[in-house]
Amino acid sequence: MAVEVKGLAEAIRHLEAVQARARNLKPVLDVAAADTVALIDDAFETSISPSGRPWPGLASSTERQRRKGRGRGSDGTTLPHKILVDTGRLRGSINATGDAHNLRFGTNVGYGLFHQAGTRRMPSRAFLPIDGSPGLFALATSGPAGSHWQRVRDAVRRYVLTGEVS
Repeated sequence: MAVEVKGLAEAIRHLEAVQARARNLKPVLDVAAADTVALIDDAFETSISPSGRPWPGLASSTERQRRKGRGRGSDGTTLPHKILVDTGRLRGSINATGDAHNLRFGTNVGYGLFHQAGTRRMPSRAFLPIDGSPGLFALATSGPAGSHWQRVRDAVRRYVLTGEVS
């Protein structure tokens, strides 16, 4: 009795392509990085953490300070204030990059950690899609962030198996 196997060469080529894509996830992680920046920007726009928790309002002392001249347009009118967007420096510093095996995101603004995690005198206003406290951060699993990370996992899986980037 003889057994003939057909399609083995094609199967080997497919597995080698899967292996090569698994070694370099940059194409799909670049897309995920841009989506992560958009998710973070949504937090600044809506004043809601990527986990879906509304940010606490400003302290009355902060509100009074803002009314004393900061936040005026070129025509002298008072501009509406958004929490964490007083100067735009923190919001503008958000970055994310993908490489062969990692997706990195964050800010290089030193005070960002204090807003993300809070302090004894300032409540947390999380803007990054992570939960926890310094040294114990993990990817957020609830709200828009949870959905985002599930889409990233699905996109990576699809990319490795098919080469499709979406």
